[in-house]
Amino acid sequence: MAFAPALSAQDAGTQPGSSAATPVVGDQDIIVTARKRDERLQDVPAAIAAVSSQEIARYSTNTITQISSRVPQLQVGSVSGPGGGSINLRGIGSPGTSPSVDQAVSINIDGIQVSQGNAINMGIYDLDRVEVLKGPQALFYGKNSLGGIISFVSADPGKEFEWRARAGYEFAQDRQQYEGMISTPLAEGLGLRVVGAYSKQDGWFTNASNNVPGGTGVSTSTAPQSEDYFVRGTLKFESADGKFDAKLKASYAQMDRDAGPGGSTQIFDCPLGAPQLQVFAGNTTGVNDCKLDRNVADPNISATTAAASPYYLGNGKPFLKQKQFLSSLQMTLRPTDTLTVTSVTGYYDFKEDFSWNVSAGELESLVTGSHVKDKQFTQELRLATSFESPFNVVVGSYYQFSQKRFEAPLVTTGFLTGFTGPLVLADDRFRQKTEAYSFFGQGILTLSEQLEVTAGGRYSIEDKWLHLARYPSALSGFSPTPVQIALDPNKVNFTDFSPEVTVRFRPTRNITFYGAYREGFTSGGFNTAPASSGGDITYRQARARGFEAGVKGSLLDRQLSFDASIYTYKYDDLQLNAFDPVSISVKVRNAASARSKGAELALTFAPKALPGLTLRSNVAYNHARYLNYTDASCYAGQSIAQGCNRNLVPRFDPVTGAPIGSSFSSQDLSGTQLERAPDWTMSHGFTYDLPISSAMKFSFGGDGNYTGSFNPEPGHNPRALQRGVWRLNAFATLAAADESWELSLIGRNLANKLRVATAFEYPLTGASYPGYATPGLGADLAGAPTEPRTVMLQLTLRNPLFK
Repeated sequence: MAFAPALSAQDAGTQPGSSAATPVVGDQDIIVTARKRDERLQDVPAAIAAVSSQEIARYSTNTITQISSRVPQLQVGSVSGPGGGSINLRGIGSPGTSPSVDQAVSINIDGIQVSQGNAINMGIYDLDRVEVLKGPQALFYGKNSLGGIISFVSADPGKEFEWRARAGYEFAQDRQQYEGMISTPLAEGLGLRVVGAYSKQDGWFTNASNNVPGGTGVSTSTAPQSEDYFVRGTLKFESADGKFDAKLKASYAQMDRDAGPGGSTQIFDCPLGAPQLQVFAGNTTGVNDCKLDRNVADPNISATTAAASPYYLGNGKPFLKQKQFLSSLQMTLRPTDTLTVTSVTGYYDFKEDFSWNVSAGELESLVTGSHVKDKQFTQELRLATSFESPFNVVVGSYYQFSQKRFEAPLVTTGFLTGFTGPLVLADDRFRQKTEAYSFFGQGILTLSEQLEVTAGGRYSIEDKWLHLARYPSALSGFSPTPVQIALDPNKVNFTDFSPEVTVRFRPTRNITFYGAYREGFTSGGFNTAPASSGGDITYRQARARGFEAGVKGSLLDRQLSFDASIYTYKYDDLQLNAFDPVSISVKVRNAASARSKGAELALTFAPKALPGLTLRSNVAYNHARYLNYTDASCYAGQSIAQGCNRNLVPRFDPVTGAPIGSSFSSQDLSGTQLERAPDWTMSHGFTYDLPISSAMKFSFGGDGNYTGSFNPEPGHNPRALQRGVWRLNAFATLAAADESWELSLIGRNLANKLRVATAFEYPLTGASYPGYATPGLGADLAGAPTEPRTVMLQLTLRNPLFK
């Protein structure tokens, strides 16, 4: 499915008078749980893109970034910093540069919601399906679902013994990938499933850095070199009488990268033709070519600088290490035939450490590192009825407790300060605690077999506390006594009520019309950027409200599946990044309002005249614009004539502190396209499965994915504009008829088109201040490039092999 609709095999539907009943399904129907109950995809009155396990396997998809290439309007990008990444859906997302920022598009893994961007790096293996729910989803998923939800559902143990072994080799990055799975019954009603994966790669990019003078060794020649580990265990129990079942899942993922964030970050535009930090030092022939290509600069950290901050920088070799643990326990009790009680308990533990020579060339100028820890506990309880009467309900409650720790220094060298040794500009230690409660309910009124009306809402309460300690800067090393930075406030409280009303009309069991009104929100919080000034460093929660309507189903004797929708949502206090490369700080700020409206059409055609052939097409138009954003930060060097003409502020010499007059600091972006929000996205593709003998079969296919132009930089610097691009993917598989083995050749981004999904102005570059009559020197622009061309050879073995 690259794309949203499911292929349906036979008539299906719920039993009259019981909207929560288990649906009757066909062999090709995809069952989803978007409304916390099992339903056929084509019966759900919402815009959902579902990617089946078969499609996931066809392209060896094992990262969230690769999933985004299968779903138009889903943009996933890595960022340089402890925030991990940014996810946009229909143009709506959150800044990904701070570990304290909750995503507007959350990740839900086996019923546990993770709102931190770091989860995009968690390996995804042995999945049953992926559900992408578009638009606000507050009713069943609560806060941080302003733009939608990406739900990953892993496979459960089966009733029979099963195993699978898979090995792959990707040529461009010299990547070895191994995966194994075993599933077995343990006793009557009890099953176990275990999956493990390991991969090792040299990376797509050439590390063009020379050794930093005084460094601790030569950096790796390619980047990002890394090793990844993943394991998941599932234990499932079902009672003989069907009244109780329980499912325990535990996953662990680890990434060890012999490169810092610079190993996947590239300066792609330089006004001077070379990185400014190198030019200012008299070096115009640096290794960084300032192009979006397959060359990156990730130099080592000098021994002198590393010694100034050994707690963060270690031995001076850049690195990035992540460890993630996620567990879920779902228990379902059916005390009667009409009542279902469900408990979902979750625990998430995340740790990250990295060091990074931000200098981007041979001459060392700025270094940073980070320690991040995040622990989260959640508990949800639900009660659902399935009476024979036309009215049923779903009610529930949710609790979350989390603690985050974020520590990050900024260390500069004598090149910038004039001092003989490295200078620690800041060493900030943040501690954040969050406690949240919510209560939700939905009434389901089945007026007839064709017409259903649902209405409900969710009331949420959330408290956040922040503590900030700072070690004062020194010429070399740290002061031993931290200073408590006064925050006012140091505690914030957020409340929200998000209602939802949906009408569903099914003239036949194969056609569904729907219309809905929805609201949602993303909680506010604190700016946890290094060198925070203290005082009020909060930002407000964001809210959404709007309408959606659509029609989905199947025609032509179920040969043609379709899914069409239109929507319009208004967003207030949308959370955005504001980066100042002069003060080297990133802050979250609120845009007054924005609107996202558009239309989507997904088609799947499987002609019976050509068995095995499936054609897919998906086209989406999204008009996402700021309605009112009059205080957006100017980009470096932006002049008054270029739009930096608001909010006159006094300016001071960054070295001496002396007043140097005033200039404007803000621009009006009202009416401008939202960041990472292309107007047009589309996908077209096919698969063809055909037998070549009684013992073998052959499958092949391809697709083209188009992403329109967009600007990924918070200040909308015109030099950061990413042009529209087509990406081409293809696969070919030779397999046994009983699927005991298969050999696949898989190619992604075959035309080798590179773009950046996120971008930022490089620290300490650009004019000192914008907002003057004459344009100043612009900043160097950097970002994380998308994956280049990859070609993988993959062998899969399954248990029928030895039968």
